[in-house]
Amino acid sequence: MYGQEKITLNLNAVDLAKVDYLAEQGFYSSRSDFIRTAIRNQLREHEAIVSDEALSNLVQWEKHGERVKSIGGIGVISLSRRQLEDLAAQGSKLKIFIVGTLAVGKDVTVDLLEQVLDSARIYGVVKGTQEVTDYFRSIKEN
Repeated sequence: MYGQEKITLNLNAVDLAKVDYLAEQGFYSSRSDFIRTAIRNQLREHEAIVSDEALSNLVQWEKHGERVKSIGGIGVISLSRRQLEDLAAQGSKLKIFIVGTLAVGKDVTVDLLEQVLDSARIYGVVKGTQEVTDYFRSIKEN
C-alpha cells in the first residue's frame, strides 16, 4: 500500500466543538476518527457514482477508436515501460482514468509518456520518478 495522504480541513468553532464532544463521549476515538468515519459514510452514500462498474463504464464510453486504449478503475494501477513501449510499437495511444494511485515504473520516461499518452484523469496520487510525477501534475493543470 502507498500510505495515507494528509489533508487540511477548516471547520468553524461550533462544528469542531461538537466533534470534540462526541470524541470525549466515546463515540469516536479522536477528531481524525470522526472525520474518517464521516468520509467513509459519504463515499458509501455515493457508491453508485464512484464504483468500479461506474468508472469502467466511463472508461469504455470514452474510447475514441481502435488506436486509443483505455485503462482505469479504482485502487492501484501500475504502468510499466514495457506496456507503454508495446503501445508505441502498435501506434496506439493511451487514455487513463483512475481513482486511487497510478504507480509508474521507475524506468518510464517523460518522452515515452508524451509519445503514448492521449489523456489522463487521475483522482488521487501518481507514484514514480520526480520527472514523471511533475509531468502528470503539469497535464492536470492544463
